[in-house]
Amino acid sequence: MLQQQLDQEQATRDIVKKIDEDTKNVFEIFTNIVKSTQELFIPYLGELVAHIWPTLKSPVAF
Repeated sequence: MLQQQLDQEQATRDIVKKIDEDTKNVFEIFTNIVKSTQELFIPYLGELVAHIWPTLKSPVAF
């Protein structure tokens, strides 16, 4: 009986550890996506603002 409980506890710990590792992997993937997006988008941000800014300054825009 005690051995069965110990086995169940170990199985539960293994499952929790696997979930923790999977969560860490998903977080790392998400972080890499955000970094890549920033690296691709930031160089064009100034150009985008330069095209949009005159429109935003116009009183007719609002």
